[in-house]
Amino acid sequence: MSEPFVSPRPPWPSRAVDRVIGGLQRLGLGRDWLDPSLAISRARQRTGLHALGMPGHQERMDRLVESLEREASLTSLGRLTMRSFLEEATCNRLQLTEVLRRHPEIERIPVERPIFIVGWPRTGTTALHDLMSLDPALYAPCLWELRRPVPTGMRIDGEQRERRKLGDRAVVIGRRLAPGLTVAHPMHADMPDECQFLFDNDVFTALFIAFQADDYGRWMLSTDAAAFYRSYRQQLQVLLWSRPPGAARRLVLKWPFHLWHLSSLLEVFPDACVIQTHRALDRALPSLCNLTAIIQSAFNHRVDPLRIGAQWLPLSAEGIERGMAARQRVPVGARFYDMVHRRLVEEHVAEVERIYEALALSWPSGMAERIRRYLREQPRGHSGRHHYRMEWFGLRSEAIAERFGGYLRWSSDLDPGST
Repeated sequence: MSEPFVSPRPPWPSRAVDRVIGGLQRLGLGRDWLDPSLAISRARQRTGLHALGMPGHQERMDRLVESLEREASLTSLGRLTMRSFLEEATCNRLQLTEVLRRHPEIERIPVERPIFIVGWPRTGTTALHDLMSLDPALYAPCLWELRRPVPTGMRIDGEQRERRKLGDRAVVIGRRLAPGLTVAHPMHADMPDECQFLFDNDVFTALFIAFQADDYGRWMLSTDAAAFYRSYRQQLQVLLWSRPPGAARRLVLKWPFHLWHLSSLLEVFPDACVIQTHRALDRALPSLCNLTAIIQSAFNHRVDPLRIGAQWLPLSAEGIERGMAARQRVPVGARFYDMVHRRLVEEHVAEVERIYEALALSWPSGMAERIRRYLREQPRGHSGRHHYRMEWFGLRSEAIAERFGGYLRWSSDLDPGST
């Protein structure tokens, strides 16, 4: 008999906090937590700044909140978390506008041949990003930098320590809210992470998945993303501006949703180097669905595995199809490499070397040993086993093969029989 799906349950501290917050709401406190106007007002009060810079900030917040109120099953803790997100994103947006006003030279900083790791989630993007970050000639921004990209203390050491502390606090809270996330996607404040946090600051966010805001997600993935990538470039320039003299400046970045907006990425970064990751679909898709269930359990009363599967099957197919279409119009200066997950798992050093050769990167002295040492210290599965089954999410091999037929035919030459 097939093993049944068991919805992840938040740990008791999270449930206790949720009950306390719910009690306060019943007393009439916190009813305005998802009011975008108040979130902007609070952020302006906290920062002492007014100009948002990027047009449409509140409209995007309104769209997200409307989708949440209509579709999500947020717990009281989920509502509080979303309130914090809206306020923190607005604070970062205000500070970004101000630092660019004070230092217009930032926008003249070159972002030369950045490296982007794309591919849908659970295809080895994190593993590859971690390994490439071991190269001292590359700059992979850490989670604490991505969460607070603007050095409001103008690069004072104490202010940097405060930003690190905030990053540590976010990781601790995340582990307590969704302990299963540590197994599926380990996070640490001083480790590289997804550059999604920079897009969050413009409320162009993949958090719709965690918070069950499907309508917002459809808008986010269908809209013209060029303006958001220009803002993203500015934030990368701020990060480069705040680097100490002599530090590495060649960026290596990772976010699976770059695949959905690859045409916009290449428009804003025409000399980009892109690594697209690939993995057997009957492994990657249920793994992604289970990760989604783990995250949703931290913020929602109900987690429906069939809804998750029904969401990710067409969403992933659309991302891959849009990525394939964008690759037909690659700018002259861009370079691409297709990495198969199996090869990275079986031949870590050799596969990274192949990537370096394809992207015309210099292989640094001692890189192979750094990779081997990292893998000894962080062996596969060291955080636990990520367990999932395809049938939990209503997925069938036949449906996957039918929906992804074009991609499967195209990718079969990369590694026959594995994708």
